[in-house]
Amino acid sequence: VSMPEGLSEEAMMALLRLRYGTDELEAEFTLEVRHFAELLDWPNVRKRCEAHLEALLQQSKDVDGASLLAVVSHAEESSLMPPHLKAAALAAAVRQWSRVAEAAESCPSDLSSTRQAELGALNRVRHRDGHVCGSLE
Repeated sequence: VSMPEGLSEEAMMALLRLRYGTDELEAEFTLEVRHFAELLDWPNVRKRCEAHLEALLQQSKDVDGASLLAVVSHAEESSLMPPHLKAAALAAAVRQWSRVAEAAESCPSDLSSTRQAELGALNRVRHRDGHVCGSLE
């Protein structure tokens, strides 16, 4: 089997295991596996990855800033990501903004400066009003 360009061997093995029956997925490969499941049009695998992401986002205090940054970036770029999962990624990033901002400083290409400013403002709104908004509008 030839791998699509950009797919690591570990992620390919996880992708195939999910495709052919296992429910186990290492967190470190979730986004990569989901991305290629979307490209390969494997909706069942993509949905399993999304369920795994949703479970991780519910425990966002246990997720490092770089991982949250990657999830938010992936959610914003993916056209097939369900809206509730995009909202969960945004909410997790806003709740853990200090860690995400720190990660964004070391990886500026993952999140534009405009988007960083917007998420920072949403974090300030959360601190002031006690709830997470989906946008500044």
